Order: sequence, then C-alpha cells, then structure tokens
Amino acid sequence: MPFDRVGPYRIGFYSYDVHSGEPPHVHVMRDNKELKIWLNDLTVHFNNGFKTNEERKIIAVVTQYQAQFLAKWEAYNDRI
Repeated sequence: MPFDRVGPYRIGFYSYDVHSGEPPHVHVMRDNKELKIWLNDLTVHFNNGFKTNEERKIIAVVTQYQAQFLAKWEAYNDRI
C-alpha cells in the first residue's frame, strides 16, 4: 500500500503485513524514526526514535484517521 502523508508523517502498512496474520496496524515514519500502532485499540507496538510528546501527537493523528486506515486495511485484505 502506498503510504499517506499526514503532516510530517508517512503513514501506512506493507502488503506483507496483511498476509502475516497480525492485527490491523500502521507504521508511522518521519526522518529515521518509526512507530507501529495497532488500529483496533490504538496501542503502540514499538517506537523507534520518537519522543513521548511526539508519540502522543502521532496517536492523535492516527485516532483522527483510524476509520480510514482500517477501511484501507480491509479493502486490501479483500483483494487477496
């Protein structure tokens, strides 16, 4: 899936993520930092480099677009 740009962040998932059996999630990237967040409950699976205050901002952004990201995940899953 192409990643969406939301503010300074690239947000999306990889096609192999859908096939892996993992719950729906997105990767959020900026510069050399990456965060993975589960879409069902908006918990952070891992954070590689973001400070706590920016992590909170990212969660707020993903919360705002949660329904759209879940719909994209499901649409991609339905194609396979």
